[in-house]
Amino acid sequence: MVAVIHFSKGFNRVLNYNEQKVAERVAVCLEAGNYPKNVDDLTINQKLKRLENQAALNDRTKVNGVHISLNFDPSEQF
Repeated sequence: MVAVIHFSKGFNRVLNYNEQKVAERVAVCLEAGNYPKNVDDLTINQKLKRLENQAALNDRTKVNGVHISLNFDPSEQF
């Protein structure tokens, strides 16, 4: 198994990646808390603005996003 970890200072790339996976129906949104309305009713721009506004509340924040994936080698059986 290989763990891949990516850090991001911005939300745009991370949000677009996740939104694309959900649109392709290869992923689902597990949780989306603290949004002003149901996450299914928000546009991608509204989601992005909410994340940016939250991050701006703490000026010590250096990394805004992390993407962790665990990948099995094709030879590994599970």
